[in-house]
Amino acid sequence: MNRKLIEEWFPVKEISRDAGIEMAYKSAPAYIKHARELGISGNIGRDFFDPKIRNLHPWFARRPCSAARATTLASILPYDVDRDLFMDALGWNMKKEAYIQSRYPPLLFYTDPKRDVIANLLKKEGKKLDEIVVCDPMAGGGSIPFESLRLGFKTVAIDYSPVAYIILKATIEYPAKYGKELASRVKEEAIRLIEHIEKNIGEFYTQDAEGYIFARGFECSKCGGHIPLVNNSEITRKYYLGFHFNNEDKRFTPYISKFKTELPHIKREKIVCPYCSHTMKKHETYRLWTEKHLKVLENLIKGKVNKDEILQTHVLLIRQTKNGYKIADDEDFKLFLKACKQFSERFAEIKKYIPTEEIPKENEVFEPVKKHGIRYWYQLFNPRQLLSIAYLIKYLNERIDSIDTTDPISKASMVYLALGISRVIDYNSITTTWKKGTIRDTLGQYARNRKVSYGEAYCEAIVPRRNIRWIFEPNASTKTQGGIVPVLNEVCKRLEGLGDNISVIHGDARKLTSYITEKFDLINVDPPYFDTHIYSDISEYFWQILRLSLKQLIDSGFLFDSKKIADWNIHSQTVPREGELIVRKRKNSKNQDKFSEIWYAKQMLEFFKEAYNGLKNDGILVVWFTHRTLNAWKSIISALYGSNFYITRIWPVTTELLTRLVAKNNNVLDRTLIIVARKKLETKIDMKEHANKLAHEIAEALKEINTSINEIKTFLHAAIMSSVTVEPIRDDPIDYCYTKLIPKSLEIANEIIPTILKRFQEK
Repeated sequence: MNRKLIEEWFPVKEISRDAGIEMAYKSAPAYIKHARELGISGNIGRDFFDPKIRNLHPWFARRPCSAARATTLASILPYDVDRDLFMDALGWNMKKEAYIQSRYPPLLFYTDPKRDVIANLLKKEGKKLDEIVVCDPMAGGGSIPFESLRLGFKTVAIDYSPVAYIILKATIEYPAKYGKELASRVKEEAIRLIEHIEKNIGEFYTQDAEGYIFARGFECSKCGGHIPLVNNSEITRKYYLGFHFNNEDKRFTPYISKFKTELPHIKREKIVCPYCSHTMKKHETYRLWTEKHLKVLENLIKGKVNKDEILQTHVLLIRQTKNGYKIADDEDFKLFLKACKQFSERFAEIKKYIPTEEIPKENEVFEPVKKHGIRYWYQLFNPRQLLSIAYLIKYLNERIDSIDTTDPISKASMVYLALGISRVIDYNSITTTWKKGTIRDTLGQYARNRKVSYGEAYCEAIVPRRNIRWIFEPNASTKTQGGIVPVLNEVCKRLEGLGDNISVIHGDARKLTSYITEKFDLINVDPPYFDTHIYSDISEYFWQILRLSLKQLIDSGFLFDSKKIADWNIHSQTVPREGELIVRKRKNSKNQDKFSEIWYAKQMLEFFKEAYNGLKNDGILVVWFTHRTLNAWKSIISALYGSNFYITRIWPVTTELLTRLVAKNNNVLDRTLIIVARKKLETKIDMKEHANKLAHEIAEALKEINTSINEIKTFLHAAIMSSVTVEPIRDDPIDYCYTKLIPKSLEIANEIIPTILKRFQEK
């Protein structure tokens, strides 16, 4: 057997450190500390040039590029390659230089792998660099194929989601094909878009505005008093929001204080009328507000502009400016009403640029807002937000009509404008919230709760002068806050000239070999983690904007070249979900077994069988997986067992900063297990011996990255359960694994784990 480096050794500590920093949200302190660790002296400062690929467009559960690069290369090179040479080939030794020369964070992502060194190492094995074929059949945000391509390998990236597919095209395929010319074109187009939007909707915002905090206004069902729904009085650590309630006219006046204020009408799940003390359940107030909001939209669509109704429903409270926070004044009200009037007068013209379709009944992520009364996508926005969205999409449609249709770079550049417009709705909806001086995006709602609902207040980013400029940052070159143009400059620089080596496919991983007949050296895949994310439901929100923005490119076949997803049409307002490999906690009403744990295991089995058929005989399968529950591990391990793979090694890698928001979800761990598997041998391997091997190997690796006892228990169980894959396949392998092999492995775990834990606790 031609053993690979990843089956013998992996730089767990180094890659975990780098990956955790790469994924940091409050990154500057982590960068500074790591720079010190690398021996960088002097005044480092907080200004790093940090254009991350995740800033092209939101995606969920992105994985660190450093871990993707390291696992890919270690799965290709032989087991006896010099460890120091491997790290050098990765680009590890260039991290310090990347910071010193260009102020990049000292991360592996900002160094290029040494393809000449890798080519020489492969040459000794009788292989050529560009003949190595790597596939990620569930590529998502694209970290794995991005790094595979950077290593110089032929790369195939597949995803089931049309949103992820477009992100993959923009992240990997277009930069590799069109290089720096693409980046230059997108910069020009972004500047043109910003100028157009400033000219056409700038008049609807005050010149100094950077953002707004709105209250949801509704009337007390008993006394008719006007009540603001606001969840927190804190604006920043130095400023607070308060209200003066007038019992005579039953109206309120907001104010800003330097001292902490109270919101006496907000009581956990209840609202107490500040005028008559009538108590209402919070969900009932949301329903009442939604009725008013929908009435405002309905009247505007019919040409009726009721100023009082609008301002009492969408209560402008605070205007954020560069110089601090101000209570919204008559000018703010006037311009908001002006936008509402424009929306009303031009609705017939702009309707086709607004997502007016119904939110599908299958969409569980948006179930909370549907319960409040929201039925259609456009109802997730206030009138000014809708006007901005419509004008942006209208501009892009007209711009696509005007470009040279024989020029693929011009068409590709339009995709980045669409991604930018799609990012606008993340910070401009009635589901945004406010926290300590920052607008928390719509996606943040999903990240915290796996659902999208209302916070009590909501926020609005200033599209023409703040939001769209921040999203694109066309002139950023030494500092970035997450703009598309600096990110694109970076990826084009890294991938230019590699266009012949990349293939991006919108497809179903369970049909892998029907798309690609070439055999793979490596399948490196980060599949859905059981019930952790409902990708289809949350991505459907962004799909509404992408499908409208890119309609001409979709219709012409530029984006989706052929039908590969069964029972789904590229012109559909929904995204495909029937074949999505996840567990849904609420069972499908038509088929009680669909999206269940066993269904998930069987679908993963189908995928792994395709992976088996797609791999070369000595090829490697690498699976990234993590979950707190044993049921999730049972499902993935049973699928690997049934597809005739056996697990040879498991490595724990830190893939998230330990304080990240999503980690608060009980089903998510901060470390991912990198599961290495091969096609099963004829040689008989004893299950208990293999369990001991896997458990002690992973225990040693866990020591290196200071894993907590609770995480150790989970990972040891997962490693020992993985030993079942050495057993011969029986009929109905999922059932056999669940009923016979997994229970047997758990008995072994009960013998092994206490001894290992005792060693950990002693140290």
